[in-house]
Amino acid sequence: MASHGLQVDEITRRGMAVHRIAMTPVVFAVHGSAAVAGLSEAQLCAIYEGKTHSWSELGGQISRSRR
Repeated sequence: MASHGLQVDEITRRGMAVHRIAMTPVVFAVHGSAAVAGLSEAQLCAIYEGKTHSWSELGGQISRSRR
């Protein structure tokens, strides 16, 4: 079971198989004042991991992002 970061190559190299049994849709919303569009999966992860601290790091206006 993995929510993200599953390395299929590593799993199969160890002789195991990967089978997707379910998917959960996730929706992210950003306030219009952040002026950010088209965030990548890596950028969203960086926000939730605390690695990104300002919308300006993602092409938006200078203001603090909150997670």
